[in-house]
Amino acid sequence: MRKILFVFAMIGAFALSACEKEIPPIDIPITCESYEELQNGVCVIVDAEAKLIIDVFSELDTFDDYTLSIIVQNQMDLYTMTIEFDDDKASFELDDNKEYYMNNNGVSEHYFKQGDSFQKETLSEPLSDDFLFFYNLSPDMFTSLDGKYYLNIQSYDEIEAFFELEFPGCTVQNFEMSIDNEHISELVFDLTVGDIDYHMVMTFSLVGETIVTIPEI
Repeated sequence: MRKILFVFAMIGAFALSACEKEIPPIDIPITCESYEELQNGVCVIVDAEAKLIIDVFSELDTFDDYTLSIIVQNQMDLYTMTIEFDDDKASFELDDNKEYYMNNNGVSEHYFKQGDSFQKETLSEPLSDDFLFFYNLSPDMFTSLDGKYYLNIQSYDEIEAFFELEFPGCTVQNFEMSIDNEHISELVFDLTVGDIDYHMVMTFSLVGETIVTIPEI
């Protein structure tokens, strides 16, 4: 009987010591972001501009309420257009003529003025998204300098590919981007189509505040 009690006592002591035994901590390597540096075991931001542009592009998926003003200059000719985006609604204004668009359960509706009232038509083809190419931009395509972001030389082919369908054989030069309030505020570049040079200025405003009201029919 004593032998059995002794065995149980030894088993209990072993189990207790096993439970109380300290498990050495596992060293998990710390991985910092590209704009950070490991200092005293903590990731510290060392490139604020690089962090900013990464944050800006990571938020593009929610970038759907804004006003886009576009100025196109060709020598002495100057064209100004304004596009408003409000989730599934949009408006397009050129030469004081304003039209509206709405995605109604997958169907594109176009509202245009005829006389003193608006008319509606259903579009058989989706709207051109040439001016929405910036959704395909990425932080690694730019180099920051003095508060602005300049497109890297090796990325120009990607920009030109966005316009290729509408303007075959086009070239893009002098592409730069500005950021304000953690959003893209301006895109400026030169677009050459054949022998014609266009200077493009795209300005973003009313981010998160743009409201488009579809006219009544």
